[in-house]
Amino acid sequence: MRKRPSKSLSIRRGAKPTTGIDARSYLTFISDLKRKIAEARHPAGLSVNRELILLYWNIGRDILARQDREELGAKIINRLAADLGRAFPEMTGLSARNLTNRLLHFILAWLRELLGLFLELLGRGLASPAQLNPAS
Repeated sequence: MRKRPSKSLSIRRGAKPTTGIDARSYLTFISDLKRKIAEARHPAGLSVNRELILLYWNIGRDILARQDREELGAKIINRLAADLGRAFPEMTGLSARNLTNRLLHFILAWLRELLGLFLELLGRGLASPAQLNPAS
């Protein structure tokens, strides 16, 4: 069971500094605390954004792999969006439109990576342009 702080330690919104604290010292102290909070919020936000990007990337990859493996049509996206939306109602970004966008970003990034690797092999003489056309 948590102990509640004594009334003398509790901080109230809009409270004036107690009479025993120098006003200039208090302003410096509160400014320092505000700066620390602001500085901590930025990296925390970046960390959350990084995790969400990785999550969406993985969702897109997993959906594509499953669609390919089980020959699922595009309609599965609508069902996934509805089921995920019910499971995580507080979370944004799980609509059919967003899931489709994640898939497109995943595909484009994958193709860019693949093309970059091919161009690197081509530059080293380890691949030929004819290999770009699977019919040849």
